[in-house]
Amino acid sequence: MSGESKMKKYFLVILVLSLALGSFEWRASYCGQGMVSVVLPGGIKPDWFNGYVVLNDVDGWGGVYPGLVVNKGGSSEQVVNSIYAYGFDEHSVYVRYFSDGQTRHVKNGKVVRTSPGSDNGLYTIIPIQGDELPQSKIKWIESESDSCFWGRWDFFRILMLLVIAGFILKLVIPKWR
Repeated sequence: MSGESKMKKYFLVILVLSLALGSFEWRASYCGQGMVSVVLPGGIKPDWFNGYVVLNDVDGWGGVYPGLVVNKGGSSEQVVNSIYAYGFDEHSVYVRYFSDGQTRHVKNGKVVRTSPGSDNGLYTIIPIQGDELPQSKIKWIESESDSCFWGRWDFFRILMLLVIAGFILKLVIPKWR
């Protein structure tokens, strides 16, 4: 096998591995597990905590998480059990969540920052009906555990980076004698 055909094969392997890693890393970042953090409108960023995606502020302080009480003190008080998905447009962040043990009925809400000194935390959810969501402009990210599977495999992502680096070194550095 000639040196040129070996280089082409190495280049092809590097390209395929890099594209796969980029795709997996993009998904992991939106699940709060990536090497690069994603910041959503309003300074909100996804984070992975205890098997759930939570939405925190950029400093990592709690925002929208399982256990958050929506409409605290109101007649329709709800507790967020898990965030099914979150979405965003250029101005706002929205969530689809399960509450009060209801695993079949997804509720929608808009994430808003609370006033300073609020006993409900940094953010709260304003419940909205599904038909009130600006569907065409929202980019939805599913955030359940199964949807965020790849992000939990840090070892394999790092291993893939090392394999790519090894192939690049093999291409760049001539054979040692």
